[in-house]
Amino acid sequence: MEISSPSLILLHAIYLYNKVFNFVIFSQSAQQLCGQRLVLFSYGSGLASSMFSFRVSQDASPGSQLEAVVSSCADLKARLDSRRKIDPAQFEQSMKLREETHHLGMLAEP
Repeated sequence: MEISSPSLILLHAIYLYNKVFNFVIFSQSAQQLCGQRLVLFSYGSGLASSMFSFRVSQDASPGSQLEAVVSSCADLKARLDSRRKIDPAQFEQSMKLREETHHLGMLAEP
């Protein structure tokens, strides 16, 4: 008997890490995140769940990894809004072309 499908488990993980990402985005600064403990709970498929925690780095100095993560999220809304929107049929054509050509390698100039 299959307890849960891998795609369902993947969705739980995506949801969980999306919440962490939102927490980082909506924090005002790296200093605001310093030293905070985050507790993550994933309820899984109903038969299994997991909970773990981690503490955010204490180092929010300029050039630190924490500062880099927070600053990289600063213009996220603008970057998402700048994406080009296409209709589903055009997207399917692009994916079909990619499937047919991904194994061909780099195109050589004539």
